[in-house]
Amino acid sequence: MDQNVTSHSDVSEVKKWNWGAFLLGPIWAIGNRVWIGLLALIPIFGIIMNIILGAKGSEWAWKAKPWKSVDHFKSVQRKWAWWGLGVFVLFVIFGLAFGGGDTSNNQPIADKPAVSSPASTKKPEQPKVAKIGQWAKAGKLEYRVDSVEEKDQLKNIMGSKKPSAGNFAILKVSVRNNDKESRVIDSSMTVLKDKQNRSFEPDTDAILYVVDGNDESSFLNEIPPTGEKQITLVYDIRGAAKDYTFYGQSGYGWADTGATAVISLAK
Repeated sequence: MDQNVTSHSDVSEVKKWNWGAFLLGPIWAIGNRVWIGLLALIPIFGIIMNIILGAKGSEWAWKAKPWKSVDHFKSVQRKWAWWGLGVFVLFVIFGLAFGGGDTSNNQPIADKPAVSSPASTKKPEQPKVAKIGQWAKAGKLEYRVDSVEEKDQLKNIMGSKKPSAGNFAILKVSVRNNDKESRVIDSSMTVLKDKQNRSFEPDTDAILYVVDGNDESSFLNEIPPTGEKQITLVYDIRGAAKDYTFYGQSGYGWADTGATAVISLAK
């Protein structure tokens, strides 16, 4: 007889980023009985809720109902991820097909005569570049790089080692929230850029390679109003960290979206 044999105490075996939950939001939540995921239907907040579902969805789904085994759970979540990817690709295709803009003029945009305007000659204001240990503003948020460590390989909580194609830069970054509302800080809001302006996004598995399995600060954090937290970010870079610059964004779905804090890692 087929019985459900899972123990909800084994959450550590399934605790990982859930692409199906992130991409499908409330649809995934209904299918997995994670009712809190229906908050993703709320305008603006839904974007934040989808990110939270991506980070916590696997843990919540594991506890929401019995599963035959860990492998069964992972198999089902992989199917959700593929469905989410398919829906995302369809949205991109339809967006390209029907959102191409005005095609009545075949003249390239760059060749169209420029419209003179007093504001067109004004250069955009460049953000001030801070140093390690200094605060830099990004809208209602402030970032400070507290320390930078470099390693050629990192040890994860299972004992194996992850090699780097170049060098690992491990950043301890403090984030301060000057807003009157809580803000979710996701590692995707940060990036390192080298002197050739190449971007390096943080390792989404940073939690596995830097600290123990109880510290989730390297991936997702909610900072309360006027609060401050420190997060750990890991970047697989090429060369020395001193040749890179840290960029921290103000967050998604806020009035100050697009504001950026810039901090040089040169000592």
